[in-house]
Amino acid sequence: MRAVAGGVIPLAINDTPSYINYSEIMKKWYALSLFVLLSILPVVSAQMHGGGISHGHSEGHFYMETEQVDILMTSHHEAPHFQWWDANQTLHGTKYHLSFHSLFEVEDGNGDGIYTPEEDVIIGSRYTIPSEGWETSEFRTVKDNDITTEVHFNFTHKGAVYIQLRMHMYLSYQHQMKYDVIISNWTWNQSDSLLVLGMSLSSSEMHHHFGQHAPLEFTKNENDFNFRNGFMQNAVEANILNNSIERISSLCSYGNSSGAGIALYTAFENFGNNTLVYDPIIGIERDVTLNQWIIPVIGIGIIVTIMALVMVTILKRLNNKRN
Repeated sequence: MRAVAGGVIPLAINDTPSYINYSEIMKKWYALSLFVLLSILPVVSAQMHGGGISHGHSEGHFYMETEQVDILMTSHHEAPHFQWWDANQTLHGTKYHLSFHSLFEVEDGNGDGIYTPEEDVIIGSRYTIPSEGWETSEFRTVKDNDITTEVHFNFTHKGAVYIQLRMHMYLSYQHQMKYDVIISNWTWNQSDSLLVLGMSLSSSEMHHHFGQHAPLEFTKNENDFNFRNGFMQNAVEANILNNSIERISSLCSYGNSSGAGIALYTAFENFGNNTLVYDPIIGIERDVTLNQWIIPVIGIGIIVTIMALVMVTILKRLNNKRN
């Protein structure tokens, strides 16, 4: 209704109040914008991650790939061997190699829990990690909207010593692969000795299947190894399973290799008749993903703000014309 001289008459259908509540309009606009922003974020994430994790196998070679790292694993006619490289490099780039060689028991002379080749005495004989007889599992995957976000599979050897390698790749950490080393049925010579896992780390040009030389810029940082744009992270403790979970030390060292590359050692505290579970990580230095998140989100926020200001300006002009 509106008042006029002589009384009150109904509003015409097309009449509009002269006052527009901009505050309410802005609240509704920002609520709608927030809904749009939250709807777009999964798309932004999917764009960042591309098509997720690719995986497959051919002639005993298993691979997992993301937009940041490619990883190739094999236990076919050789002891387990991991190869990985920056997915964005050229054919003339660098490939890293981690090969598993042996298990052996040592007497820890100074009690520091670390294997020192020049000082610690090997007890008994080395157990050479087999190059034949490995069983491989099927890939197990997790998907989100048809994007593969997790891939898992195993290498297992059921010989005199039970050894299993469980590989895990997660899209949220697409620059790296976590793997578990499972060991059981080790026959100990002493109750206070260490069990050492012997490996080698090397690098090569892309077209080589085996490592040719030591990786450049190799350093040890506490229990981790770093080299050029690659790394190997090693936990300082491992789990032992026997009806419950306990923790034991797992300390790393390195030395000269009899072949190409650098010899790596992980020494495990005596775990008796239990099962050892150890979980290192290999990978490529992460791209600066913070900007990948910030830039799209800020961009969307700016667009939403500009649209809101444009809407308010238009409404004000329309209101001024009516007045």
